[in-house]
Amino acid sequence: MSKDYLSAGEVAALFDVSDKTVYHWVKAGLLRAKKASIGKIVITVDDIEEFAVKQGIEVINRRVLV
Repeated sequence: MSKDYLSAGEVAALFDVSDKTVYHWVKAGLLRAKKASIGKIVITVDDIEEFAVKQGIEVINRRVLV
């Protein structure tokens, strides 16, 4: 991942889930996010990696392996 932040859609694609699932993770406190604009969020790469590790998903060289 070369960007510092990813959108909910990009995170959803990374984990092969829907955008709705990503918003659920954020609302449940499982994944940290920042508001980017009305109805939109962004998630830092560090937070994505932390979430993946907590879920037992392997991360190698800042790449999430699903």
